[in-house]
Amino acid sequence: MSPVGPKGTYKDWSNNTHNDWWKDPGLRKNVGWCVVLYCGLFQLGFAFNLINVLQTLPRWREYFGNPTGNHLGAILAASAFPVIIIAPIISMLTDYLGRIRTIVLGSSILAVGSLLGAFSQNEPMFVVGRVLTGASAELMYVPCICLIAELAHPRIRGIVTTFNGCIYYVGTSLSAWIAFGTLHWDSNWSWRLPVLLQIMFPTTLLLASIRCPESPRWLISQGRNEEALNVLAELHANGDKDDELVRNELLEITSYVERDKEAKQTSWSSLFATPGNRKRLAVIMIIAAGTMLNGSVSIGSYMTPMLGLVGVTDPQQISIVNGVMAVWSFFTSATAALYVNKFGRRPLWITSTVLVTIFVIIITALAAVYDAGINTSKELGYAFVAMLFLQHGSSAMAWNLLMHSYTAEILPFSIRAKALAFFEFTQYVLLSLQLFVNPIALENARWKYFLLSVCVNVILIFLVLKLFIETKGRTMEQVAALFDKPNPVKAADSESGASGSSTPPNEYEEEDVKRRSF
Repeated sequence: MSPVGPKGTYKDWSNNTHNDWWKDPGLRKNVGWCVVLYCGLFQLGFAFNLINVLQTLPRWREYFGNPTGNHLGAILAASAFPVIIIAPIISMLTDYLGRIRTIVLGSSILAVGSLLGAFSQNEPMFVVGRVLTGASAELMYVPCICLIAELAHPRIRGIVTTFNGCIYYVGTSLSAWIAFGTLHWDSNWSWRLPVLLQIMFPTTLLLASIRCPESPRWLISQGRNEEALNVLAELHANGDKDDELVRNELLEITSYVERDKEAKQTSWSSLFATPGNRKRLAVIMIIAAGTMLNGSVSIGSYMTPMLGLVGVTDPQQISIVNGVMAVWSFFTSATAALYVNKFGRRPLWITSTVLVTIFVIIITALAAVYDAGINTSKELGYAFVAMLFLQHGSSAMAWNLLMHSYTAEILPFSIRAKALAFFEFTQYVLLSLQLFVNPIALENARWKYFLLSVCVNVILIFLVLKLFIETKGRTMEQVAALFDKPNPVKAADSESGASGSSTPPNEYEEEDVKRRSF
């Protein structure tokens, strides 16, 4: 028999905190630690955009022999390939060592990779640096994502976790404008400095790890319930261990951890073991594939050749477009993040997907008109750039904003690290293929290559409407429980998160599993 959790939602429980988080010492500390952990996302955005902006720097292109096609694809994909191999290891380390110690390990390796890349004397040395930074950035990112979601007070979890996506764009903006600042340096430090500055983020996390609290959910899974209670009390109730919300959170987390241990839901096979887990996995696979194939990667990583399709080739113009687009994406994602608790996650997913589809169709049409010689004016080039901005902004408001927080929200603790590692594995398989194939496809298929993104986005509209649930107004355990119901989308809409029991459903009983369908 599954243990029984508390009744109601966190809105029904009394809590020793101020209504405004900035006026409450405990919540300020809670938000402060989450902001420090954003460095994992900051680094991901900085590194992902770094290779894009390096392509605009004449001294980088000259130093590495003006790479194009297969050559450029191999350099870019060097940071993605290793993640495919180490994804299972990331999950094991995150669950075995804990969130904090895994962050320390990833940060240490990333610092070494940054130094190796910045001081590389040849292409192989630069590629090895990219391999290390690519692998370690994920080793740092997965536990950071888990820890942010697991430390955040349920009242502010929606905005705090959703801002992960915004911070990603702070990283891309910073790398873009640093590269713009070094564009005209007549020195190899024009590209070495941006690469070296990656060391800022792992260094910050290494220093913070000395005091940063561990995940209460991980502590409970290790039988360290008293330590978990201390963390919850400190961050969610200003140290009050008898606070109703804290006690109910502890009971709820313990119930789920014990239930999953009883059901032996701790192995890799548990990702596919129940209908609920298969539904969760389907959603995170859709998010992983959608973010890679909806057109944003082509725009984000290959701005230089894409703008070349409509005659924009000046390095300074391309650098400015890169920098402004990163800032634009930050503001669109930040605006969406501020309203995520008001409008909910599902409406953002739907709106974003429809808009991205519309703008990708227009981008494809404009590139086709230019390529056919029907219109080669500067005005068409400006229209093309405007559509790139609108497509990227539309993608930023959900596909890039929610891909980290939403995946963490819908997963129960027992499979969270494994499912996120599987998410990263899927993303990086597709990213590696894209980074290698994109320059070749853009050279040969030109605008026709965008038709793939058009088809993908049309399919995504259907899948989002069918499978993506609303998560606002619930604790993480209550969100996870929705997927164990026959129709999660309908269940989420009907329950509306306002009331009800958070009792963990006993979906692992044999008869119940037989009754359910995917």
